[in-house]
Amino acid sequence: TNPYAATKAGAEFIAKSYHRSFKLPIIITRGNNVYGPHQFPEKLIPKFTNQLARGRPVTIHGTGSNTRNFLYVEDVARAFDCILHNGKIGRVYNIGGSNEQSVLTVAKGLIKIMGLADREESLITFVPDRAFN
Repeated sequence: TNPYAATKAGAEFIAKSYHRSFKLPIIITRGNNVYGPHQFPEKLIPKFTNQLARGRPVTIHGTGSNTRNFLYVEDVARAFDCILHNGKIGRVYNIGGSNEQSVLTVAKGLIKIMGLADREESLITFVPDRAFN
């Protein structure tokens, strides 16, 4: 695990403790790698898109073989709406999908979508993996 994952787990435990101790009506949702319009530019898809739009190569940590399940923001919003209206207080809901792809696959896909496939090799840069990946 890494500090980011540990803080997410810790926040869940705090929320659950308030539910159990004080009957605070909580519902926990777990969604990951949400993408869509107006996303913060540090996230993978907008980061790569911005790098490519500026003519810069995308930066991939390690081999790019790490996989992630990407969820479109409107799908997550529909899941939130469903959970809000049908979920049970005190429960945890995982919001997932079937769109798991490697970071390298995402990079190559974005390069193709942006019409840069002929320059693919020069538009991907590999850097040492982060210690917590």
